[in-house]
Amino acid sequence: MGLSAFDGGTGAAISVGIDDIATNRATMVSAIDALTPSGSTPLAESLHELGRYFVGQSNPQYDGLLTLHPGQANETTKDDDAVFDNSPNYASGVAKGSPVQYFCQQTFAVLMTDGRPQSDRDIADSTGLTDYDGDCADGSCDTYDRKPSRTYESGGSDYLDDVAAALYDMDLRPDLDDFAGNEVKNNVKTYTIGFADDQVINDPLMQDTAANGNGLFLTASNSSELGRAFEDAAQDILSQVGSIAAVSFNTATLTSGSQVFQARFNTTRWSGELHAFNLEASGTISSEIWEAGDVLNSTSPSARQIITNTSNNTALPFTSGNLGSLSSVQQNDLNMGPSGADGRGTDRIDYLRGDDADEGTASSAFRIRTTPLGDIVHSSPIFVGAPSQNYPNVAPFPETVGDRYVDFKNAQQGRTEMLYVGANDGMLHAFRASDGQELLGFIPHELFSSQSNDGLHHLTEQDYEHQYYVDLTPTISDAYIPVVDGGATAWHTVLVGGLRGGGRGLFALDITDPSTFSEANADDLFMWEFTSADDADLGLTFSQPTIARMNNGEWAAVLGNGYNNTGSGTAQLFIVFLDGGLDGTWTLDADYMKIDTEVGSIVNSDCQDASSDCNGLSRPVLADIDGNGTVDRVYAGDLKGNMWAFDVSASNDGNWGSAYSQGNTPRPLFTATDGTTPQPITSQPTLADHP
Repeated sequence: MGLSAFDGGTGAAISVGIDDIATNRATMVSAIDALTPSGSTPLAESLHELGRYFVGQSNPQYDGLLTLHPGQANETTKDDDAVFDNSPNYASGVAKGSPVQYFCQQTFAVLMTDGRPQSDRDIADSTGLTDYDGDCADGSCDTYDRKPSRTYESGGSDYLDDVAAALYDMDLRPDLDDFAGNEVKNNVKTYTIGFADDQVINDPLMQDTAANGNGLFLTASNSSELGRAFEDAAQDILSQVGSIAAVSFNTATLTSGSQVFQARFNTTRWSGELHAFNLEASGTISSEIWEAGDVLNSTSPSARQIITNTSNNTALPFTSGNLGSLSSVQQNDLNMGPSGADGRGTDRIDYLRGDDADEGTASSAFRIRTTPLGDIVHSSPIFVGAPSQNYPNVAPFPETVGDRYVDFKNAQQGRTEMLYVGANDGMLHAFRASDGQELLGFIPHELFSSQSNDGLHHLTEQDYEHQYYVDLTPTISDAYIPVVDGGATAWHTVLVGGLRGGGRGLFALDITDPSTFSEANADDLFMWEFTSADDADLGLTFSQPTIARMNNGEWAAVLGNGYNNTGSGTAQLFIVFLDGGLDGTWTLDADYMKIDTEVGSIVNSDCQDASSDCNGLSRPVLADIDGNGTVDRVYAGDLKGNMWAFDVSASNDGNWGSAYSQGNTPRPLFTATDGTTPQPITSQPTLADHP
């Protein structure tokens, strides 16, 4: 939230830049208290200059062509500097960068005035906005878009509803697309509040402005009504802002005492929330138990248990004292500042652990946060209590007393109930379900980078543009495997996480016993990391893995290779053995398998190359055909509209492959097309038994 007032000389005077309300609240109150009534009401000029603010005048900003009247017969393009040729007056300390940093943000303007437009004509016809809504196209209007049936103040115009229409109609940040490369409109919705003046309350221009801006027109005659008008606007805005990421339950059956866990995110400071609520059997949420961001704010940064792995596949505490023990990639990242290497690696580690001592607005300060917990967008919180899977106690599963799954279940009945979720602060978080206390944080090595606008150092920068980090929902399952190189085979609860749009990598942790979660046990908790450095055919890991026992006797994470790989460009099924990377090396056909569909191509190892025709396999579904507890078939779709069936029923994994082929060429089960245009399949298929 931010604050701008009318300035008769410039149009808009931004006194408080848009920021998280928790951070801005005191500043907003002080700025509002400091407002004094004076001068004119250049409503259209002010809204027009706020358009310049949303486009941006410094990094981050959009600098290029804007499309006016998109998709209409009169569609045209103009340079952003031609459309928004005037700038607002920025108070000292207000950043000139666009507050719109990502495609999923929504932007709203609430315009409150006690007067009709006055001294409000400084918008040139060359902007293309002065009759944007076309209500003067018949030539009946006077100058400045004024209607013959209406009255106007001195220097008044009828531009306000046109500017509102343009801000809602146009994409102000056409450089921000979603991860599939689809255009997403970043526009502005405008609300109007007429206050304490019958002329402005009854002026159709205020109603037209709200209608053109897809907002509400509200009125108020006194201070209490004004408060309600702002509340009504806020409620309408909140009803449109989708900030809930996902929910999880602590039981499959809703009874009295059940709990629901809900992740949320805030796009202003890109902070995250994880709420726990009591849930009645009727489905009614009765009360909040805890919120993890608040709990984390009250936790000493030095008391947090945060670990990371180095490039040689060892793990260690992520502390400032261990900076020199990290890999060169990690050190280079942490020592990188906005203008180059600055040697502040220890400060950045402290910041990432939650220390706010270096946060501030000075040029040398780090980005201000609401909480150390980053936004939780696509990762759903996963509840883990006592082991609850139904593995049999007969072959091919362990049959010996003490090794059986039932013995493991009995031994772990009382273990601490936990929630696991990825966040875009660079960590996989483990929270205790009873009170929201974080017991462990893990930072994958794959996330570290010294490139601009990338890596962990970017999280500390004041001009931070949102990035994805640990954005995939983790997969958690019990498996009968060793979890350290050369270790004994036993039942363990394993978490396999990924990065989704944050990178090309997977990681595995042993989360069997939460009482062992500590920095001192980093090496025992960390199992492995598998990235595109190990196999270039692994793309952005949008495919959530499924953990299962295979017919060759291995337990594996099964997943599609995702999107934008730098290897062959084809869609491939990956089968990563859970004990495959424990020694820090990955060998194809020994530590992992992959089945290539042979559909797709790449040029210069770059899927963005115009000559590339890259493909990628989405999240698969696994089928146990014979009911013995092992996987026989895998089904998954790709970006070319193909639905693939993979046969993994043989005990000899050398015989695994596409279930259908023509000669030696794999063939899909089905291809979805619209005419001759392939329809990408990006969702996991659903299987059902035929009667």
